[in-house]
Amino acid sequence: MSNLVCLNTLDGIPSGCQTENPFTTIKGGILEVPNKSFSSYANFADETQWKTRIANKELFPILDVIEIEPVNVEDGFYDAPDGERIFLYEGQRGYILKVKYELARHKVLRSYSGLNWKMYKYDKRNNLMGTTPDGTVVEGFDLSLFYVSKIDNNVGADTPAFTMIHIQERIVDEFDSQGLYLTPTFLMQKLPAVTKVVATPGAISTFVFDVVVDYQDSSGLQNDGTSRSKAITGLLIGDFEVIDQTGTIITPSSITESATTPGTYTVTTAAMTSGSIQVIPSATSLFESAVAAVS
Repeated sequence: MSNLVCLNTLDGIPSGCQTENPFTTIKGGILEVPNKSFSSYANFADETQWKTRIANKELFPILDVIEIEPVNVEDGFYDAPDGERIFLYEGQRGYILKVKYELARHKVLRSYSGLNWKMYKYDKRNNLMGTTPDGTVVEGFDLSLFYVSKIDNNVGADTPAFTMIHIQERIVDEFDSQGLYLTPTFLMQKLPAVTKVVATPGAISTFVFDVVVDYQDSSGLQNDGTSRSKAITGLLIGDFEVIDQTGTIITPSSITESATTPGTYTVTTAAMTSGSIQVIPSATSLFESAVAAVS
């Protein structure tokens, strides 16, 4: 079998190289907190590593980008009177991501506005892009601007009420000099974020209590003014953190979901008389609740 021959005159490019880049329109991004990264290329390609870092609040997916509007700063040149052109500087990459989020998700995204972020990008072909400052670790592109505007709901009938995310990359040639990409075996568009849920425990009796876990949308209400809710099913004992009356984290004897009332769990302990319970996120279950008192 013959190897693909790449005809070029560039030093260091081997035979068998890719003849063109595969990139297409950006479909989404993953925000990354400062001073965090993937420790290796293999981890960068591993779905479990992505979900673990999401659970640890290091990564925050921005999915379902409908449209991207480039707002690049143009390169600077000086045009002399004699016709000579002199290069001055490279302009920064910038763009506006347009998404159509429900109000609850829009509010969360707005809370990230103006913070210090890095960001990975992926395109419609699932090509995932990042940067490597040292040839070992992989991290997102450093951002100088991350601003989420108000929902544009003063639009015509033929225009969606977009949330617009304004982004500018800090280092003008970060992708061009330190960039790398891969096409992961999992779909970046399917990568979930942590979902905030509500845990409502009942009274404890003989060391046993029930807890109801559901998602409550307090932004999009039902006709009677109550929150829209959805039961969270399928949680396991490792998805909860239980603290007893001494302040000690304990492992319950069992946590079982009701067969007749989805999202209701019975927590059985050895000697707990009061304390608290919390749903905690993990790579296999990206749900999180506030700490709820048990008495």
